[in-house]
Amino acid sequence: MHLIDPTQKEIMAEQKEYLKGKGLKYKLEYFAEYYLKTTLLILAALAVVISIVVTIATKKETKCQAVFVNCIKAPDAEEFAAYAGIDMKKYEVIFDGAYYIRVDMADSTSYINLQKLVALITAKDVECIVGDYNTVYGYAASEFYGDLRDFFTEEELSALGDKVIYYDFVDEEGNLTGKTAPLFIDVTDSPILKKNDSFGEDRVLLTFAITTQRPTEARQFFDYLYSE
Repeated sequence: MHLIDPTQKEIMAEQKEYLKGKGLKYKLEYFAEYYLKTTLLILAALAVVISIVVTIATKKETKCQAVFVNCIKAPDAEEFAAYAGIDMKKYEVIFDGAYYIRVDMADSTSYINLQKLVALITAKDVECIVGDYNTVYGYAASEFYGDLRDFFTEEELSALGDKVIYYDFVDEEGNLTGKTAPLFIDVTDSPILKKNDSFGEDRVLLTFAITTQRPTEARQFFDYLYSE
């Protein structure tokens, strides 16, 4: 298969003949007028492709991702990595504090951020969700959250006392189903959150994504919140 058809060859031959004997300045002006725009578009497209390839090739494996809903300032991801013994040269730790969500979904920002969070949960790429009580608790019926008994022993949960918050599931009509599970930990008094003034005076809940593939790091995140 020929990359250049006969017609193109003829045109190129004619252009070569036309430019024969012309000065360098004329040839540059000719090129700029007839080929520069196309060349720049090709180079731009090539740059995008190279950028994508480099990003994929150099992307580090994520070891832990935490989403902070309606926070003022997220804690330092590198500080957590040091605590958990995660090598940031090999792995990535993401603390994303850009999630503004209103439970009533009265604005487009809330809708978009909720869809982003759902996408992360579906992709099994988030461990921890930390946020104000009303918002985090308000989405419990959506079954985004994992049972704390999959992350803690019964003794550990018992030791946490009333910090552990159970959720009573309801059906589509709002009737209790009889199913109840510990889904949240009240971390309002976390020294790390207080140090960073992450949520001001709000009551704060921690929950784990039901799809997380990194339960060890999820548990380490809870321990980190009380490491000072």
